[in-house]
Amino acid sequence: MRLRSVEVWIFLIVVLMCLPIVGQIAAAQNGAQPTPSGTHVVQLVGPNDSGFETALDTDFPGLSGVNYFQAAKPLLVILHNPSPSAVRAYVVTWTVTNEAGDVSTANLPIIGEPETANYALTGQNIVLGAGATELVSPFFHWTKRQFPGLMKINAVYILLQSASMRPLAASVQNAATVHVALDGDVFDDGVFIGPDASKLFERFQGEQQAEVDEGTWAVDQLSSSTTTEEIQQGLSQQIYEGRNATGTDSASLYTAARGREASRLLGVLDHSGRTALQIVATRLSRAKPMTLSRQAGQ
Repeated sequence: MRLRSVEVWIFLIVVLMCLPIVGQIAAAQNGAQPTPSGTHVVQLVGPNDSGFETALDTDFPGLSGVNYFQAAKPLLVILHNPSPSAVRAYVVTWTVTNEAGDVSTANLPIIGEPETANYALTGQNIVLGAGATELVSPFFHWTKRQFPGLMKINAVYILLQSASMRPLAASVQNAATVHVALDGDVFDDGVFIGPDASKLFERFQGEQQAEVDEGTWAVDQLSSSTTTEEIQQGLSQQIYEGRNATGTDSASLYTAARGREASRLLGVLDHSGRTALQIVATRLSRAKPMTLSRQAGQ
């Protein structure tokens, strides 16, 4: 793997940031701040909103003094979960309009990754707990709890430096408007909120169901007279089909998810054998996907 020193740091930081939003969809930077209500709420505050500087200094002290902060600042957003409900997945969307009227968009999709040791389904882990605060941009995200550690290892500087070099960060400096909103939130009670242009609703459900179905397929193969080589071939074929499923329709999303899970199961089979695959596949086949429901009016 060929990585420059900055890229190595970024890789390590991304690994660290598989960590534990709750959300009423709301505009930030050049728009109104959200009004919390009910049990499914996320507060989203951008750099042009009142209270941003105070919140930044309180929850992420010292950040404004780090080199490259000013270059990255227009794309920074503080997310706070004041509600008692936690979030399993969310998507934040930035819309940047220049003076000529040209529009650029960027998404930050965050979903709780499965724990390899427990082989839980994607999305079963919390990404923003009740009362938690997180700072996000299109290029990175970290929690209030993580921030001191990232400052100590100079990771904050490296991430800001990298973000400042992205074309979007450069274009936003002279943008006519910058609008950021929550496009979708999956709550831990199954409630989904958001306009969902990014199709998080379908992706989340498809990912979980695909993992259960792939586990069931593997269990069936292991219970029959199928040879190890035949199972490997079957998994490889599903990986191939998944990589070629590039559409955004439900069927394509499901096929792509099956391919990703097939890749994980093939790794288990190749490295640990049929017995290990039996254990993993059985756990997956018995897992219960979350049933999502869109909140009224969404």
